[in-house]
Amino acid sequence: MKPLRLSLALLVVIPALLSAQRGGGGGSGGTRRPGSGFSDSAEVRPLSRDDVNDANPLNLLVDKRKDLKLTDAQLAALKDASAKLKDRILPSLKTIDSLNSVMRLLSTSLADQDAARSARSTFLQTLKSIRDTYAASAQDAVTQLDPDQQKTANEVVQRQRDQFDKRVRERMGVIPGGWPPPL
Repeated sequence: MKPLRLSLALLVVIPALLSAQRGGGGGSGGTRRPGSGFSDSAEVRPLSRDDVNDANPLNLLVDKRKDLKLTDAQLAALKDASAKLKDRILPSLKTIDSLNSVMRLLSTSLADQDAARSARSTFLQTLKSIRDTYAASAQDAVTQLDPDQQKTANEVVQRQRDQFDKRVRERMGVIPGGWPPPL
């Protein structure tokens, strides 16, 4: 009777010890499945809706109104354009939220590797679409400014775009390079 109890106890304890030493999915440590579409050397933390909203160049221009010396009419036009832009990208932001959940689930489970790659690819394509929409909106907004304001605005927007690209590369674990990141 004792050998049976000992065997049952070992069957429960050994797998628990092995999984505890392996790292698991506690948020720190652990490893990703090879071939899951994510870099094994970088921790993947997909961008959130807030991260993407922070890259909105029209909001940045509104925030930098004093540096740009915007008139009341220019500020009102930028705020109006920013509200329209927010409405235009809302469906893409919802897609980002959905794909974040899917990618977290797929990166920590033994799910289909093709599904993980597909979700990551769709996520990056959605980010590229949002980035392109932001760039077009910023270009339209900057043309409304006078030449001195345009120079400052272009510099500020370019810095923000570079920071966003860097954040995408860091968070998505892609190899540094040009946009779009490799799919």
